[in-house]
Amino acid sequence: MRQVCYVCNTVYGQKDPLSDKRETHGLCPVHYETELKRIKKTIKEIKSRPGYLKSTRKDW
Repeated sequence: MRQVCYVCNTVYGQKDPLSDKRETHGLCPVHYETELKRIKKTIKEIKSRPGYLKSTRKDW
């Protein structure tokens, strides 16, 4: 299956089964990094809001 970025439509890889010519969608490495930074920034902003309750869980 061809892996296609759902943001820029670039083909960035293949995955099993290779004989299957259909497309599957995800994020190319460039957009993956961009999206990861955006998500981390959003989490940081949420945690800095007044009234945000911090979890006692240590695995977050």
